[in-house]
Amino acid sequence: MPPPNNAVFDGRREANNTERVYFTPELQQRFPVCREVAEAFHNARVVHAIERTTGTDLTYGRLRIEYCQDIDGFWLAPHVDVPVKLFTMLVYLTDAFELHDAGTDIYDDTPEHKLVTSIPYEWNAGLIFIPGNNTWHGVRKRPIAGVRKSIIINYVGPEWRAVAELA
Repeated sequence: MPPPNNAVFDGRREANNTERVYFTPELQQRFPVCREVAEAFHNARVVHAIERTTGTDLTYGRLRIEYCQDIDGFWLAPHVDVPVKLFTMLVYLTDAFELHDAGTDIYDDTPEHKLVTSIPYEWNAGLIFIPGNNTWHGVRKRPIAGVRKSIIINYVGPEWRAVAELA
């Protein structure tokens, strides 16, 4: 799958909703690897391990997995995830050295949202957090040399309206 052609870079992922790729049942049929990843995160042992590790109750959580391909010009304004997201995990999928500084930025909880740290962009690395009002993150404006590939794994609450995005 090539990266989006006509991406809009305004600091929001939802600006490109029509180009976003989710591990839907249809995509899982086309690509066995998508099915395998979704099955792993549907597995009760994995769900319980996430609950034990994070203290989050995923009893009514529904799985949402997005495949992202971010290119030069992409950025995300500092934000917190919407409360309906119960769990967020971002995993980087490329090992290209030129992307080493393209990781996710973590900001403090002040009105200025000062940069605290940047998660190094390395293959099979990333971050996990439980969304809350103090989990500010984003991607600063900076050159991206190549394609910043990642998957975002969320468990979302039953009130999640975009059911077409679910795995």
